[in-house]
Amino acid sequence: MNNGRVEQVGPWGQVLRTPGSPFVAEFMGFNILHGALASIEDGFAVAKVNGQAILGIGDGLRIGEPVIVVVSPQSISLSLEREIRKPSWRQCNCNVFEGLIIGMRRIGPVAQVSIDVGFPLNLEISSDLLDELRLAVGSKVFAQSRVAEVVFLRA
Repeated sequence: MNNGRVEQVGPWGQVLRTPGSPFVAEFMGFNILHGALASIEDGFAVAKVNGQAILGIGDGLRIGEPVIVVVSPQSISLSLEREIRKPSWRQCNCNVFEGLIIGMRRIGPVAQVSIDVGFPLNLEISSDLLDELRLAVGSKVFAQSRVAEVVFLRA
């Protein structure tokens, strides 16, 4: 609900995977990035955000149209290497961005991490992984996200 107006109706899991509006995405704590649809390649939409290409899902959008790129903090993985090491992701279509950690906060078994990849990205990883990778503010990392979990909305 947004000022008495229903924004989205659906099963909880569906709303978490594909928020239907910028309001729902922001309410759910998603990363919200502003860009423009640059092209359609191999069935995926490609948006430019601060000059960087991001692949995702964007049905019914036109090339050149302003878009809002929505990425869940839980759908981003961190690595010290560009190569995708997560076994279940090795054959997936993924976005990979190099960046620096600009903020971290532990909340029990979860760590909230903010990185700058040319635009800000917020993500959540396990505190154990944070320790295992010896991450700190200023660490160089690679943020990886599955293309199928990146949603483009009409701006």
